[in-house]
Amino acid sequence: MDDRRSLLKRIKELSFAKDETILFLDTNPHNKMALDYLKDLIKKLDTGIEEYQNKYGPIYHEGAISDQWEWAHGAWPWQNEIKEGQE
Repeated sequence: MDDRRSLLKRIKELSFAKDETILFLDTNPHNKMALDYLKDLIKKLDTGIEEYQNKYGPIYHEGAISDQWEWAHGAWPWQNEIKEGQE
């Protein structure tokens, strides 16, 4: 369960950093260092989301589409407590 929480925390941190970098680029559109940083954040975020979804199921509704609708199965990604047996 610690791995699940730490991975979700990392995804939240990367998502926050991505959003803040996008806001910075709105006012500094020619800042190459910020744009490179954003590209790196997006790669790391995509990797983290893919890892989370492979291990624990969908984190966003876009990741819930497979052979069946998986979104409502198990604990929601933002729930603090994970029900016993769903780790």
